[in-house]
Amino acid sequence: MIQAYIRSIKTALTAPWRVGQTPLMRESRRTLMAVAAMHMVAAAGVCVLSSSWVYLAGKGIVLGAGEMDTGEALLPPDSPGQVAAGLIASFSIWLVALTAVVGVCALAADLTYVRDAFGFATALRGAAVLSIWFVAWAGLMLIVNLERGQRLLHPARWPTGENWDVRDRLVYLAILFPIVWASGLPPRVGVDGRPRRMAVVIGAAAISWMAWIGLWRALPWVSIEAYAG
Repeated sequence: MIQAYIRSIKTALTAPWRVGQTPLMRESRRTLMAVAAMHMVAAAGVCVLSSSWVYLAGKGIVLGAGEMDTGEALLPPDSPGQVAAGLIASFSIWLVALTAVVGVCALAADLTYVRDAFGFATALRGAAVLSIWFVAWAGLMLIVNLERGQRLLHPARWPTGENWDVRDRLVYLAILFPIVWASGLPPRVGVDGRPRRMAVVIGAAAISWMAWIGLWRALPWVSIEAYAG
């Protein structure tokens, strides 16, 4: 199982259009759900690392609970309970966001493979395997955030560095992942009996982007940014 996972992840990251040939695609639905959940939890955890809540928690551990502040003179220090709640809220927000990415793929697959149960199931299996891209994206966004605030060399700048907020980071995943996922979708047979692969790829990606546009406008971004830290 571990070897099959490693081979599948390597293919998913380097040649996502061949995801249908990976060993994981032959595993049970429960196994694939566990793989996707593992990737989403890991990615959400990495996303939280660039939040101000992590800085406050680290400062409290090193200097004491009364020192959990961001250096703003007009703001009192946060309590351990507030910081813990902030960390949980930030993690939950990112986990929900990543779940939404998979949900958009499910919607696109449902509209793409009408009355094609095999194609729909294969599309969802591919999304589960390709969710390793969430971890890669989260790691890259963490590095970018640290570099933007010059915090790799100057950790003291952690609370004041210029972060990409949730929208800035999530937009890249919302644009990129539908392309990655759609590239590995199985073709549909057209009315002339010929398989239509490119039409499926373009159609599924376009449906995903349209779904994201609607979702983007409906989300309460001010509250999301506040809780995500």
